[in-house]
Amino acid sequence: MRAVRSSPRLITLLDLLTELQQTGSPSEQALVAMALDRILTGRVVLCGIYSLGDHCAESCGDSEDAQDQVPIVKH
Repeated sequence: MRAVRSSPRLITLLDLLTELQQTGSPSEQALVAMALDRILTGRVVLCGIYSLGDHCAESCGDSEDAQDQVPIVKH
């Protein structure tokens, strides 16, 4: 039985895709589908050096559009 995580794991997109690719030889479409499944179900949260939240705040200012964006968490 697998342990259930109480909080999602932070991971970069590159690391997530690398891990998933090591599980077999899935097609590119299958690889993207598996990554999206883990992201959308909350099992992982993408993170990295670049934050979309910072970029959006800079380009959108303090508009409601900037506040509606979901940022990627920085390490």
